[in-house]
Amino acid sequence: MNMFKLAALALISVATITACSDSTSPEGTGTVTMGAQVSNSTVVSSMKRSGGDAVQGQPTIDSITVDRVRILLSRLKFKRASEDTTQGRDVKTGPAVVTFEADTVVVVFKEAVPVGTYDRVKLEKHKFSSNEVEKYKNDPVFGDFAYPDKLTLIIDGSVWSDGEEKPFTFTDDATENMWIDFVPNLEVTEGQTTTVDIYFDGKLAFLGDGTLLDPFDLNGRKDISKNLKKAFKILKRSL
Repeated sequence: MNMFKLAALALISVATITACSDSTSPEGTGTVTMGAQVSNSTVVSSMKRSGGDAVQGQPTIDSITVDRVRILLSRLKFKRASEDTTQGRDVKTGPAVVTFEADTVVVVFKEAVPVGTYDRVKLEKHKFSSNEVEKYKNDPVFGDFAYPDKLTLIIDGSVWSDGEEKPFTFTDDATENMWIDFVPNLEVTEGQTTTVDIYFDGKLAFLGDGTLLDPFDLNGRKDISKNLKKAFKILKRSL
């Protein structure tokens, strides 16, 4: 399946990045706290139905609710602004699971980062190798990404149709780098703490031309996969 490259958005209120690493703050660093969250977790069509009828042969979807989004990463790296010639800074190495939840900000990390200006963050989506599958398939955090399929992204939610709820799980197995711009650039100042949030926007993922995309429909799933690359955004949090 096609996944993201990222021209996206994501207010970082990051969820669960499960991996290790806490570092003390060496001289010449500031502290960056990152979180993850689902925004626009309930998605409704922006197109009015004609007479309230569904298209013939297709079910009528009233709304889609996104409860949780999980991504399997091998690395998370801050990229310095273009005028800086260094290669950037690894702030998390994996495997790690980043979890976005509706209405909840989950802290992904709180790390010392060298002072400077950063314009992008790279999330390296990681698929387990065959050897790693055996290691992680029964793990409570990583197991869903290892067995029965090797996955890199899992979305849990519900489709609502005529007042009835139908839970769904949408999965993707693409391995690639996701580049997300900091809006505005992230300025890390010595001795100061900056907080950013990555958001997964349900509306950007599950709407196509104003119409709800059905995760149970093959064409709907294809369109959702295409939308994922624009469904993430990172913003500095106003404290």
